[in-house]
Amino acid sequence: MGGKAFGDTYPRTDMEALYFKVIKDLNLRETIRIGSSRWKNAGNDLDVAVVADEAQWKSICQSVSKSYETRVINNHCLSVRFPLGNFHHQVDLMQSKDRGFTSKAYFSSPYSKYKGVARNLLIMAAIKVVSTEEHTIGDRILRMREHFDLYDGIVFLVQEKSLYSTGRFRTIRRIVTNVSFDDMVRKYFDITIMDEAETFEGIYRAILSKYSKQDKSIEIFQECREMALSAKIEIPHDLLYWIEKNGAYYPQ
Repeated sequence: MGGKAFGDTYPRTDMEALYFKVIKDLNLRETIRIGSSRWKNAGNDLDVAVVADEAQWKSICQSVSKSYETRVINNHCLSVRFPLGNFHHQVDLMQSKDRGFTSKAYFSSPYSKYKGVARNLLIMAAIKVVSTEEHTIGDRILRMREHFDLYDGIVFLVQEKSLYSTGRFRTIRRIVTNVSFDDMVRKYFDITIMDEAETFEGIYRAILSKYSKQDKSIEIFQECREMALSAKIEIPHDLLYWIEKNGAYYPQ
């Protein structure tokens, strides 16, 4: 979640012991093990979601930073250099406002070839491509679309830019919709068995089933590839193979 934040942290072969030590020493109340550390007992870092409002999260970050070396990854994520025995380990704390949504959005399935981040990029790409509407009003382009945010969930965005501009759109309105994770996958992927939404492969199959008929799948997969390149995340081989096979791969 936080990448490699420190140069001297070591992998851990007993994540469960590390997890219980972390929540005890950091005095964390409502927590969730997320990512692959939820089911793997060995890994390079431990990902822990902390259910907290803004004031609580700020207090937690301040308290932890007084006693441990930390790195701020973003407004909702703090990496901690945590000692246990003779070594230090990286612990990534993430603020959660909804336990149920966080558990599903940050789930990394043991039955997938790819990490949860690959699945989430595919979800983000699909929602962006499918939901985007643009309208020209005078000398402005108005764009409306939905966005899959790992903290806020489904967010409705209103964006604009000049008709003559080659720059990016500017967000002028952002509305948190409070749509549940399950309702989101039902709406965009026609998935009713939630196990299918836990893996990259499940979302991938759902996109081929639903959006190939609408000539949207190439655009979705290409958008996912661009997102992966931008975020410097490994692009799933299944995705690259499909794009190359269908003539939508443009080497950079």
